[in-house]
Amino acid sequence: MSSRPSYLEFEKPVADLDGKVMELRRMGEADESVDVGSEIAQLEIKSQRALEDLYAKLTPWHRTQVDRHPDRHHAKDYVSPLFTD
Repeated sequence: MSSRPSYLEFEKPVADLDGKVMELRRMGEADESVDVGSEIAQLEIKSQRALEDLYAKLTPWHRTQVDRHPDRHHAKDYVSPLFTD
């Protein structure tokens, strides 16, 4: 699993919002006199709602893409920790 999320094509609006959140966080860390906390909170809420809306009405193809997502766990991820040999 990668530390940075990878987004599917239909998740682009969420990716854009998350990118803005990351950019605001960097700005806040670089210049502590700038208060970006409220903007970040608003964008995170907007991102969460957008994600919920997207997943509430997935097409069959979008469901297939989610099932094949590169960050999704596979059986080997669950089985390999169970056995040492």
